[in-house]
Amino acid sequence: MANNTRLALVIVGGFLFIADRIFKTLSASAWSHDAYVNRFLGWSPSTNTGIAFGLPVPQIAIIILSIAFITILLTYFFHAKNTILRFGFLFILLGAISNLFDRLVFHKTLDYFLFVTSLFNLADILIIIGAVICIFNSAGDRTAK
Repeated sequence: MANNTRLALVIVGGFLFIADRIFKTLSASAWSHDAYVNRFLGWSPSTNTGIAFGLPVPQIAIIILSIAFITILLTYFFHAKNTILRFGFLFILLGAISNLFDRLVFHKTLDYFLFVTSLFNLADILIIIGAVICIFNSAGDRTAK
């Protein structure tokens, strides 16, 4: 992989990770009140002790599974030869690491974006975008062969 591509991965990934950490800090302190564009879109700081959609799972199980998941993703990231796939893995990794940090420090994740009826954070968005990139890239690889 070219040095320019590596630099782009570091800059984009680092920016998004830092933005998530800033938004989480704001949601926990300075901007802890709700601000809605309409009833389906806005800023609504909240905490989540479970997993996706607030499903209850013991914190220790989430932490152990998150560490295992991050370890597996790191392996895939470093072995991926396709730059687009690396972006996908990077986005998933950064989102997972940010949410794991919340669980280790706060024993919950900090969510702040309201969209329709769901609350989530930028780390969740990174995970979803990364997964979509990986799925579509894998599907493209299979059809090209």
